[in-house]
Amino acid sequence: MEELEGEKRSLEARRERLELPAIDKEMLASIVNNFEKVMAEGPNPKKKHLLRPSS
Repeated sequence: MEELEGEKRSLEARRERLELPAIDKEMLASIVNNFEKVMAEGPNPKKKHLLRPSS
């Protein structure tokens, strides 16, 4: 049981380090603005890379 409790604590600590920040309106606006800037100013290969679906 002690070994399982230790592993549980370890997994919980790892999960806390991996949690993503909440997305707020400012962060989302920043992402959209950056995307729009790249699409307006970026070279075609970069644009194609951004628009290609990830697998």
